[in-house]
Amino acid sequence: MIAKEINDAIDNALIIGVNYVEPKDINVKPGSKAVGVYYTPLPDHRTAPPMDLPISSSFLEILGNIQTALGCVLLILPLFRSTLVSSFMR
Repeated sequence: MIAKEINDAIDNALIIGVNYVEPKDINVKPGSKAVGVYYTPLPDHRTAPPMDLPISSSFLEILGNIQTALGCVLLILPLFRSTLVSSFMR
């Protein structure tokens, strides 16, 4: 129950930089109102655990590269606008 609540807080970004908690990571002392939780930090300075996406991450990287290339083309296009317009008018 406690692990589920902590994992929900991680999903909602109330707790960041740690991996999901398993029930074995929780230390409850009988007769005390304190609960100890052993968090594991995420690798590579991540702030959230990896998401379980229905598509692969390599597909998203390729899509991002295509978006970047299109964005660069759209940024360069105004520089050659007058040349392009005059070539189409001929």
